[in-house]
Amino acid sequence: IDIVSQVKQQPEATSFDVIINSEGGMVDVGFDIYNYIKSINDSGKPVTMIGTEMVASAATVIFMAGSVRILKPNTMFMIHLPWGSTIGTSQEIQDYADMLAECEKKIVDFYKKALNIEESAIFPLLKNETWLTEQQASGLGFVTKTYEPVMAKAKAYFNLKTDKMEGNLKPEDKKFFEDLFAPLAKLFKVKEPQAKMVK
Repeated sequence: IDIVSQVKQQPEATSFDVIINSEGGMVDVGFDIYNYIKSINDSGKPVTMIGTEMVASAATVIFMAGSVRILKPNTMFMIHLPWGSTIGTSQEIQDYADMLAECEKKIVDFYKKALNIEESAIFPLLKNETWLTEQQASGLGFVTKTYEPVMAKAKAYFNLKTDKMEGNLKPEDKKFFEDLFAPLAKLFKVKEPQAKMVK
């Protein structure tokens, strides 16, 4: 519901970047989110999935919804078979085991199709709860594009002549602001990106 709401708040968007940092959760919820994001992507609004910090368990299913999938450096990426627990009679426990086996098959079939690989290639990784590096995730097809950091370049321009308040300032106040902003203007006029903190 939260994700649908966020998308509906951006009706003019022509594409989406989805930042995903999640340890996972319920399998059915993961597939619901996957199906919704995939429908956006398939409707002509490209979705880029950007994994950061952690993309694990059911979150890896959601991650696959993007046409472009990127992992930021040092992101933990983990796949495994679904698990759970129950209590009850032997029949109830058997019913739960059967349901869990169906869920396992759904996960395996999903990755086989999404990654275009054989079950023999993905099942052992799922069975052993595997943590993949970015390179391994890329080799398997989870990642489609290498992360390229954007170099920031900040500039600040202070021009009291265009300030609407200029006509209302007393001469001593105007001098105060000129004296205040002059060093700042020099500070931010740099040719190469630099980190500055101004208090």
